[in-house]
Amino acid sequence: MVTLFPELFPGPLAASLAGDALQRGEERVFSVSLYLLVRATSLSALDDVTRRVEATLDGLLAARQEAEMALGQARYWRERALRAERRQRALEAAQGELLDALDYADRTDAEWPSASAFLGGLAEGACASHEAIALIAYSEEIASEFIPVPSKCSTLVVPTTRGAVIGHNEDYEPHYFGKMVLLDAAFDGYPRTVGLTYPGQLPNLAGSLNAKGVAIANNSLWPDAQPGRSKQVQHFRASLADDLGEAVEHLAKPPVALTTHYTVAHGPEGQVVSLEVSNPATSEENVSFMTIGHEPFCHTNHVLSLRLKAPDPAVVGANHSLDRLAALKALPRGKLPRTPEAMLDLLSTNDGVVHRTPAQNPTSVTLATVVIRPQTGEIWIRDADPSAERRDWHFVVRPSLN
Repeated sequence: MVTLFPELFPGPLAASLAGDALQRGEERVFSVSLYLLVRATSLSALDDVTRRVEATLDGLLAARQEAEMALGQARYWRERALRAERRQRALEAAQGELLDALDYADRTDAEWPSASAFLGGLAEGACASHEAIALIAYSEEIASEFIPVPSKCSTLVVPTTRGAVIGHNEDYEPHYFGKMVLLDAAFDGYPRTVGLTYPGQLPNLAGSLNAKGVAIANNSLWPDAQPGRSKQVQHFRASLADDLGEAVEHLAKPPVALTTHYTVAHGPEGQVVSLEVSNPATSEENVSFMTIGHEPFCHTNHVLSLRLKAPDPAVVGANHSLDRLAALKALPRGKLPRTPEAMLDLLSTNDGVVHRTPAQNPTSVTLATVVIRPQTGEIWIRDADPSAERRDWHFVVRPSLN
């Protein structure tokens, strides 16, 4: 703003105060502006100085505009390069995941075609490609390689006079909340089985009981997957076994891809065992087998028995698994659930630790509670979704032995 009489701008009212305030920068006429005080002895001299000031300012503004344009172009091309790099990384990861899925699918085709046939049926029923179903069916193995593993399940076994009561909270990613699949099925050549599983995956992966009295619950562990047999396929095949020995054989058949814990029971024999399985790249031994006798037993998502070759990632990261195991171990002996109904109520009651809601944990939530009493051939399932049309299910899979 150029004027011969800055003390009179913007007008005669309080002229000196307004002019002084403008010069000090305390008052502003525009939101962004440059105020200059130019003094001259005549109007022509003022015009000359003003033209030179304006020319200089115009040059500075033009240079700034050019610099801003150049900077904007640099930012644009940098952002494009970053987006291209992110797309390339995502493409490489997706290609890696698909290759892994196809490797597991090829191995399954060779070792147990019935599992491949089941997945093929899912693909046809869903009008999806076999590749898409393979990515879902082997997602746990793939995720172990490409994605940080979320906290997962909790298992509690309480011996009673009517046989062991096995309680299991199935925990996993929140997008499965309210979408679990319950199957009561008899596959040709195998005993009837009731089990919980995930959409797009093989049956019985989240707790099951078959008509021969074989029950299985599993707890995923944190060590990375290694080349080997799919945990999902081995679990499904074991869930159809005639006895405990056959189930353990299928679960532990080397090489296993994922280090995993299983609770396996056989009602007719009154047997319950804890089974941790791994592979030579991860553990000093492939199997840790322990009979669960008259003492309560619990397991979550960190290794308890295997001698790992590297520190357990769950322990190193102080994972939520440690808190859940501590909470289960702290249950007073006199308050342990000794009936299936008490076990169901205990594990399905929200405490923010053993039972978690989507609001309490953004990465891993309780999807369902499964309770099995193998000796009486019964299984109970409670959906964790309070809005489910039906939450509670009870099946007698074989006649009671008592």
